[in-house]
Amino acid sequence: MKKILLSLVTLVSLSQAIENWNDIKPHSYGRNNLTVNVLPGTLVQDITTPNGDITRDFAKTFGIGIHSKASLKEYHYKKADFFWAGGFDFNFYKSNIIDSTTTSDIQELKGNLEFGLASHIGNLIYSGSLGGTYTYFGSTADTTDTESSSHNSYSGYGEVALAHNTRLFTYGVIYRLELEKHDTGYFGYPNTLNLLKNTITVPLQKNLDRNTAISFTPSYSFATDGSFKQNEAKFIFQFSWLYGLK
Repeated sequence: MKKILLSLVTLVSLSQAIENWNDIKPHSYGRNNLTVNVLPGTLVQDITTPNGDITRDFAKTFGIGIHSKASLKEYHYKKADFFWAGGFDFNFYKSNIIDSTTTSDIQELKGNLEFGLASHIGNLIYSGSLGGTYTYFGSTADTTDTESSSHNSYSGYGEVALAHNTRLFTYGVIYRLELEKHDTGYFGYPNTLNLLKNTITVPLQKNLDRNTAISFTPSYSFATDGSFKQNEAKFIFQFSWLYGLK
């Protein structure tokens, strides 16, 4: 049974980036980390375009996600770790569509895969990684005459992370630079988009013991493509568990 569960975890991990500091702290080198995200909430989102604007209210996004970091090679016993990480999130919320007062039900399914290298100098831990994402975006108009639409988006990104690790707490910052390619229909926008996106994430982690932790992870992103601009602030609550050989 245990082998079946670990196999399922590995398969799931094939489907996000560094989720919390359990992914890259030295105790994780040569091991794997499973993370569950709950209630990913958008604090605020503003979209400004030539075709109209959208402002989403406080904490209107809900969802769940599962992610895994898998160690590929540990170097010189706890000196560095080459890893890959992957996972998926499902989010749902209500939002207006650009240039429309109609409220739509939005569903987002996002998965990604990345490869990275983690290391440390004493209690200072850091990593760099490269990865990509795929997102399915669907909307259904909240009217008597139901209208549905969907589109796909892809992205590639580079990410760096830096944190201070202690026995009880780990805290730091993650920066990601990403190019998102959206098909026609993103929030009703009539053209394709190539959004250059900057994201700052600040995971605040409480280490329950050497293998388990809980995290509160706020983030802020700013994306542009010419006159299309998007600002978004989010938060995620997380539980993570390190497993595998030490």
